[in-house]
Amino acid sequence: MEHKTFYFKDGNIILRVKQDAARLVENTAQEPESSQQLQHSHILFRVHQSVLTLHSSIMTNILSIPEPALGSADRELVDGCDVIDLHDPLQDIEKLISALYGMTPTYKRLTQQSFDYFAPIIRLSDKYGISHLFEKYTTHIVEDWPKNLREWDVFNEEVKGITQQATMEIPLDKGPEIPSVVHPACIIRLAEDYSLSTILPAAYYHLSRLPQGIQTSTSDPTQNSDSLPIKTWLRATELEKLYLGQCQMRRFFLELAAAPKSIVPDWPITTSPHHIANGHPLGGTYSCQPSEWWSYIIKQVILDLQYSYQDDILGILRLLAHQKFGSFGRFIVQFSICTNCHEGIEKGLKTAFELAWVQLPNYFCIV
Repeated sequence: MEHKTFYFKDGNIILRVKQDAARLVENTAQEPESSQQLQHSHILFRVHQSVLTLHSSIMTNILSIPEPALGSADRELVDGCDVIDLHDPLQDIEKLISALYGMTPTYKRLTQQSFDYFAPIIRLSDKYGISHLFEKYTTHIVEDWPKNLREWDVFNEEVKGITQQATMEIPLDKGPEIPSVVHPACIIRLAEDYSLSTILPAAYYHLSRLPQGIQTSTSDPTQNSDSLPIKTWLRATELEKLYLGQCQMRRFFLELAAAPKSIVPDWPITTSPHHIANGHPLGGTYSCQPSEWWSYIIKQVILDLQYSYQDDILGILRLLAHQKFGSFGRFIVQFSICTNCHEGIEKGLKTAFELAWVQLPNYFCIV
C-alpha cells in the first residue's frame, strides 16, 4: 500500500515498512487473515535517494552496495524503484521522513505531545546516522530542563502554566489538543540512552517529587497512556537511582531539621537562644525563642511529609525561606522570634536550598 503523503511520483527509491496489526485492520477494513490484508501488510514510501544520502550516513552506505542485475531473482523492483525493507515502527518512520522533508510540527517546550513526536526522530536519527536531526532535537530537549536554580524557578512556572491549561474544561471536539507536561521518566530514559547527563539531576528530582511518588504515569515512555505504574518501564538501575535520590533528599531535610548547623555552619540559632528583643508586632519587648520557633515549624512540615506522597524538598525549603514574620502557612506560630533571627534563618534556608540543588547529581548517582 502506498503511503498517502510520502509516495512521490518522481521518487527513485522505495522504503517498505510493515504495519502493526491494529494499523493494518484500520487501513484495510478486513480481518487480519484476509487475502487483501496480506497484500497490504506493508506501507511503501517512495522517496528520493538524493535526500536519503544527503542526510544519512547509514543510507549512503546501504545505497552504495551494488544492486543485482536487472531481471535477477535477487532484485526486487516496485514501480521501477529498488526496495529497502526497514524494520522500525511505521509511525516512527513517518515522523523521520517528515523531518527529512521539513514537514514536522512546531516543537513546544516541555509538552508530552512534542516529546512523543520528536523522541522517535531522535532515536532513528541516531540509528541511521542523521546527525543534524539528532543534534537539533536533543538540543531542544536539553534546553527545556534546568541546570541552575534560576532556570529551575522558570521551569516550575512553565510546568504550572502547562498544567493549568491542561486542566481547563474544554470539550475534546473543540479546538486543538490541549498540551500536557512531559513526564520526567520519558526524559530520563532518553537522557540515559544518549548521555544527556546535564538534564538528569532535574529530571530525576522532578520525578521524585510527583504526587503519589513513583506509582504515577504511563506504560511506555513514548506512549501517552495512564495504565501502568512507572516501575514497569523504568529500568532497574534508573529505579534504584530514583529511590536512592528520594531517600537522600529526605535525609538532607531531616538533618537540617534536627541539627541545622551541621548543614549550614552560620545558622543563627545558638545553644543559648533566648534573648530580649524589641519590635514585636503587638508592641513592647518579648523573649525571642528561635529554637522553639524552628522546632515548631519543622514538626508541622515533617507531619505533613508523613501524610503526603509528595517529596518536594526543594519546594519546602523555598517555602520556608519566604514565610512571613511569625507564621507558617495555616499554622500560627506560638513562639516569638525577632526580625534578626528570622532573617538569619531565612538566609540559612536559602543556603540550604542552594546546597541541596548542588548535591542532586550525588544524591541521584549521576556520573
